[in-house]
Amino acid sequence: MKILISTGMFPPDIGGPATYSQFIADRLPQYGLAVDVVSFGQVRHIPKLFRHTAYFLKLIWHGRAADVFFAQDAVSVGLPTIIAGFILGKTVIIRIPGDYAWEQSGRYGITDSMQEFQKKKYGFAVELLRTIQRFVLNQADRVIVPSHAFGEIVRQWVKDPSTVRTIYNGIDGVELQNVTGHTVRPQTLMSAGRLVSGKGFAQLVGYMKKLDGWKLEIAGDGPERSNLEKMIHEQGVEDRVILLGAMSRLELIQKIATSEIFVLNTHFETFSFQIVEALAVGTPVIAPKVGSIPELIEDGKNGFLYPLHDEAAFIQAVRRISADIQLRKSMGEAGKTKAALFSVVATIEKVKALIQESIRSVSTHKTKKVRIAKILRYLFSGGTAAVTDLTLLYIFTDVFGIWYILSSVLAFLVAFAVSFILQKFFTFQDHAMDGVRGQALVYLLVTSFNLGLNTALVFAFVHYAGFHYLFAQILASIIIAVESFVVYGLFIFKPKHSKHL
Repeated sequence: MKILISTGMFPPDIGGPATYSQFIADRLPQYGLAVDVVSFGQVRHIPKLFRHTAYFLKLIWHGRAADVFFAQDAVSVGLPTIIAGFILGKTVIIRIPGDYAWEQSGRYGITDSMQEFQKKKYGFAVELLRTIQRFVLNQADRVIVPSHAFGEIVRQWVKDPSTVRTIYNGIDGVELQNVTGHTVRPQTLMSAGRLVSGKGFAQLVGYMKKLDGWKLEIAGDGPERSNLEKMIHEQGVEDRVILLGAMSRLELIQKIATSEIFVLNTHFETFSFQIVEALAVGTPVIAPKVGSIPELIEDGKNGFLYPLHDEAAFIQAVRRISADIQLRKSMGEAGKTKAALFSVVATIEKVKALIQESIRSVSTHKTKKVRIAKILRYLFSGGTAAVTDLTLLYIFTDVFGIWYILSSVLAFLVAFAVSFILQKFFTFQDHAMDGVRGQALVYLLVTSFNLGLNTALVFAFVHYAGFHYLFAQILASIIIAVESFVVYGLFIFKPKHSKHL
C-alpha cells in the first residue's frame, strides 16, 4: 500500500506542519506502508499565478500509483488534494490541525476568539475560506483532528460526524530523555509560541506587575513582537520579561526544563506540543481551561488550570507551585507519566489503523464517486487524443506543407500513442509494464474496429433512420465511447490487484 502525503511544508522548511509531515513520512514505512511526499515547497519558486496549478499536476502525477492521499490541511493543500483524489478515484484523508479560516481572518482585521468566530458571519474573503474548508472536509473519506475538543467543533462542519477521528500528535520521548540533570532556575516562568494576539502574551506581561522577583522568558517570534517590546518598556519590566526570539526545538526544551513553571496563556489550542514537552521534562504547567488543554493538564495533578483572563487565579497558581517544593516534584512526575501517553508510536499506529480502515470501508457512495471519476478521466483522455489529432493534422498540413493524407496518418499515430498512454496510466490506473506491447496491439485492433464501426453506424443512421449526418456522428460517437470504455476496462486494462478502480 502506498500513501501520498500532501503538505504545505516539509524539511528543510521549519514549522509544526513540516515536523509532523516528516514524522509521518519517516515512520509509516516501518509499518510496511510506502510513502511519497508532495510538498508545496517544491513549487514555491514558480510565479504565484502558476504554482497552484503546478502543485495540482504534481499531485495527479505522483498520485497515480498511490492508494491513499493524506493531506496535512484543509485548504491550501487540502483543496487540490480532494480534487486530485476525486479525479484519480483515491481514498482521501485530511488532517486538520486548526481552523484555517479563523487563522487567516486576522489579515482582514478580525480579532474574535476562535469560539466567537464559529458563531458569526464575516466578509466575502473569510467566508470563502470557511466554505472551502468545509467543502474539503465533507468530501474527505476520513478527517483527523488532534484533540477531542477541536473534534467537537469540526463535527459541526461536516454532514457525517463519524468521519472525524481524534489522533493526538506524538512527541519523541527518546529526544527528551537527553534533557536530564538540569538545575531549575527559581522564580522563572517560561512561555513559547508565535507572537500573535491569540496567544495572550500581552496579558502575561501585565501579570508580571504582581509577581515581584519573578522572571518571564518568552520564546518565539511574530507580528506582535514590536507591541510586546513597547509594552514591556512602558511597564518598566525590561529586566524581568525577556523576548528570546525564535529557538530550535532542543534549545526551547532545555529552557523549559530549567524553568520553575511553564505557562501558556493561549485563547484556544487544538493541541499544544509545548505543553506535552514541558510535561515530558517534568516542568509543571499553568494554562487556561480552554480548547484541548484540559485533555493534557489534570488540574492540581500535573499543573493548574485557570479561567481565561482570570489574573488572580493565575497568580495564585504560580505562588502555590513555588511555595510547595513537594507539590512541584509530584507534578513533575505526574507530567512525565501523562506525556508518555502521547508517544510517536501511539500516534503512528493509530494513523496506520485509520488508513487501513479507510481502504476497507469503501462505501457504495464512494464506489459511485470512483466510477464517475473514472468516466471523467476517460473522457479527458479521449478528448486530449482528439485535440492532439486535429492540432497535428493542421500543423503538418498547413504549417509544414505535408500532403494531407500523410499528415492524417502521422497525426493519427501520435494521437493513438497519446490515447493509449492516457487510457492505460491515467484513466484505468494500470501501471504494470509487463505485457504492454500486447495491450498496445489489442488497443490498435479495437481502434481500427471502431473506425469501421463508426462508418457503419453513421451510414445506417443516415440511410435507414433518416438522421442528419451530424446527429448521426454524435450518436455513433456516444455508442463507440461506451463500447470502448467497457472493452478497455474489462479486457485491455483490467486491474489485477486494485479493488478501488
